[in-house]
Amino acid sequence: MSQIDIGKSKEVLARYRETLDSVRNAEMLAQLNPGEFHGDELASLKRARQALNDTTLVVAEQEAHVASVEQLRRELDDLEDGERSSTRKYKRLVFYWNILLTMLALSLVSSIRKSGIVPWFIIYVASGGLVARCVGVSVALASGVGLYWLRKRSRRLYAALELGFALMAAWTSLGYSTLLNETTKQVSIIGAIYLIVRALDNFAQGQKAVEELHKRRVNLAALRSRKASTVGSLVRPPTES
Repeated sequence: MSQIDIGKSKEVLARYRETLDSVRNAEMLAQLNPGEFHGDELASLKRARQALNDTTLVVAEQEAHVASVEQLRRELDDLEDGERSSTRKYKRLVFYWNILLTMLALSLVSSIRKSGIVPWFIIYVASGGLVARCVGVSVALASGVGLYWLRKRSRRLYAALELGFALMAAWTSLGYSTLLNETTKQVSIIGAIYLIVRALDNFAQGQKAVEELHKRRVNLAALRSRKASTVGSLVRPPTES
């Protein structure tokens, strides 16, 4: 129910409450001065008193329904405000995440070169020259945006990809005969361990995000169902007899 409909319901209930108050005042006057009222007037007051007893609960129920609808609308507005706030917060973090994910993409290219999966001359040709470097930076940024999108859509899949990067970096550096003497390999192993920890954390955060999203959708659906049922139960106050 819109805010205008709720306002109209409040006006109707207020007018009906005034009518009931008038009937109550007339009944009290008749009790104080019974000789000033004829039989028809007393009978009319009795009928009005019976209507008062029957409709007081109805009016109170209608007022409770209107208050319930307003409370549900406020709860829905709070949920929608939370969603908009989260969206704005994610947009502010895009720039910083792109920088970090670009560094991750460059580390992946370095790991691929070391692993020998792609021939070195192909990487050399692709990375030679100013134009090629600009293209490479653009591809790295696009990859960062793609990874960021993947992280927001499916954090668990992103964690699996991150774990794969970590294992690749560790695999190309695990030469125990030279590991203790080469700083580059030591740094690579430390980075791989860090990526593994991040991957496990992303797995946990992804599962938590899925559960929270499901819970929020269930709560939102329940609130909308309650609002629909409450609005549907709002009946027009009975007319004055």
